[in-house]
Amino acid sequence: MKQSTNEVEKHKSNKLKLIKGFFSPSELLTLITSNYYSILYYNSEIWHLSGLGHQLKAKLLTASSNALKICTPSYDLNMSYNHLHSINKRALPSQILMYKHALLLFNIYTLHIPHFEWIALNFDQTISSRQNKFETRSFTTYRIGKNILSARLSILNNKIPLDWLNLGKDSFKVKCKGLFF
Repeated sequence: MKQSTNEVEKHKSNKLKLIKGFFSPSELLTLITSNYYSILYYNSEIWHLSGLGHQLKAKLLTASSNALKICTPSYDLNMSYNHLHSINKRALPSQILMYKHALLLFNIYTLHIPHFEWIALNFDQTISSRQNKFETRSFTTYRIGKNILSARLSILNNKIPLDWLNLGKDSFKVKCKGLFF
């Protein structure tokens, strides 16, 4: 993650600040979304784990917020990072984490992920006849257990209704955006 945030910060400071005066705030937001956030969140399903340390989560939020400062004409130093994301209609890094993991879960359930992962996830799920939301057991007792797929997806426990997994991908995305954003 350090390389990713450093690369993004370098990219932002060297290029985006130079062009700030040539674009409207909405155009800058589009540029930042395509050129900045694509680097920042590339492959975040791998490194942006629920157990990510507080300092690294804070660094990620700061990097995300620094980009938004460029395209926010009303920005002042007293503005919170959450408010900055809100007025620019950008998801917080924690919301991106939930959404991208929900898409990963959907891809596993619809077998767009190798069959082995489907079998392993089913083995680790908590299943009962009264259950109506996704739930998996987390194996975080050991450090290595935090990287097991079921441990990663445990952040979605009791958030995703099981019947959503039978929807089409576009419908599933819309419902998850409503849930997490």
